[in-house]
Amino acid sequence: MKAISLLLIAGLLCATACEECDHELPACVTNLITTEPQPLEIWRYRFDNKIVYYLVGDCCDQYNSVYDLNCNLLCHPSGGIAGSGDGRCPGFHNTAQQGELLWKKK
Repeated sequence: MKAISLLLIAGLLCATACEECDHELPACVTNLITTEPQPLEIWRYRFDNKIVYYLVGDCCDQYNSVYDLNCNLLCHPSGGIAGSGDGRCPGFHNTAQQGELLWKKK
């Protein structure tokens, strides 16, 4: 019952809180949409031969984050006070492929 409730809430959030929404988002990524601060966009990429999700922060000094399919944080390729991320995946923007916008905040 709890899983059904979460799916209904996720669907409602997509219907009311975004301009574009891909219902193939893993549940953990959908949950990230409800965190504060809410990301501006969620993109899906192929990076290091894996599917990853890139969340764009809502302000200039916040990190942009990359998560794997299980929502394990991999790195912050950009953002933060200096704008250069956390240094854990410096080649992300040069090597990530097949970018697809999945969700965008209204």
